[in-house]
Amino acid sequence: MSFVLSQQQGWNSDSLTPVVLGPFQSLRNGVTGFDPAQANEPPKPTADFFMWEHFTTKPYFHPTTEAPQPPLKKFGEIFTPWPSWLIVASTSAFPEPANDDNLRKLFQLLDQGIQAFEADTARVVKLLGTGELGCTYVEEDAVEWLKDVKFTNGTRGVDRKVVENVINVLKVAGVIDSSMENDVAIKRVIGIYR
Repeated sequence: MSFVLSQQQGWNSDSLTPVVLGPFQSLRNGVTGFDPAQANEPPKPTADFFMWEHFTTKPYFHPTTEAPQPPLKKFGEIFTPWPSWLIVASTSAFPEPANDDNLRKLFQLLDQGIQAFEADTARVVKLLGTGELGCTYVEEDAVEWLKDVKFTNGTRGVDRKVVENVINVLKVAGVIDSSMENDVAIKRVIGIYR
């Protein structure tokens, strides 16, 4: 995402030096400089900023009565130019994914799950607060989160344009060789086209 930000802002991508910090707690500690192993030492930040999902990060930047001085400051937002979730499978397990009956059934089940999710948002708001879905949002945040959540209409297949946009960002980031034709890169990663 730092390279997406640099493209949006017109920054020279060579000026970016991403710091790999690991899971969410490591990101927070990286910008605050807190090291649990050296709690009595002065903070030594290893990164200037990190980019993470708003509602997961909110407890660490939003003042509350319990935490009037949170450790982080929010200073902007950037939206991903691609979906946040995707479905991948091993080519050895699914050599012909477009014709695989097990994958067809999986997509049907996922589509049914999405329909159930969208049909009972009150239940979803409740589940988002319990931790059962992997997060513990307060009700107000769960309602706000749902306003921006959009599921694809049918989970089967990948939109070529989406992958091409990702490839272009990864070329700028140096993850994909810039001389590689997009068609070659796309054929390497898409198993089922939309």
